[in-house]
Amino acid sequence: MSLWLVRVVPLLALLYALWWLAGIEQSVLAAIKVVMESIGPQVFSTVQSVAHSIEGGWKITTTIRLVDDQSAVAVLTVAPVFIKKSVIWIPAALALVLGSTPKKKTKSVGLALLLCGCASVTLALICLAAHLAVVINGTAAMLDDDVLPLPPDFPLNVSPYPLWYFHLVTFAAYLGALIAPLAMPAIIWVVTCHKEIRAMISTPKRPVF
Repeated sequence: MSLWLVRVVPLLALLYALWWLAGIEQSVLAAIKVVMESIGPQVFSTVQSVAHSIEGGWKITTTIRLVDDQSAVAVLTVAPVFIKKSVIWIPAALALVLGSTPKKKTKSVGLALLLCGCASVTLALICLAAHLAVVINGTAAMLDDDVLPLPPDFPLNVSPYPLWYFHLVTFAAYLGALIAPLAMPAIIWVVTCHKEIRAMISTPKRPVF
């Protein structure tokens, strides 16, 4: 265990340094935005397009008309702070995997990268779904204001989501923003390195004479 910590801690510091200083975070977010541009309108019937906003987040153009102006559609912005929470845990997950597989890295790291990509896109979709739910229902989520924005102050010509869906997706966004950064590295580590973890736990102790 001590040898594992000696490998993981420097890797954690190195990967997070590269994540922020080398601009890897921005590259990952740009890749996720490209994916969202393709699948966003396919997953959500009310989404027309996903584009980059001036503030650095996403500009979501919807098909929802305003009650006061039927020629205009609702446009919402997903702030960068919300998007970054879907990827902030990736260096920690990779550090755990790299520190657990010092010899045979290729397969484990490849699987970890695939899982990180799928999980990040899923969390981004949940974030977008929760933003849409707040806008369409015109109701603030029963959560911390740092997780989801307030609803718009203008009426929209759209039928609201069922309450069960609204609460489900906003709660999922809450878990994705607050719990996923801590849970996802551990989950990906266990899925990717379960053999190494079992070997680490089951290593017999040397007898003391």
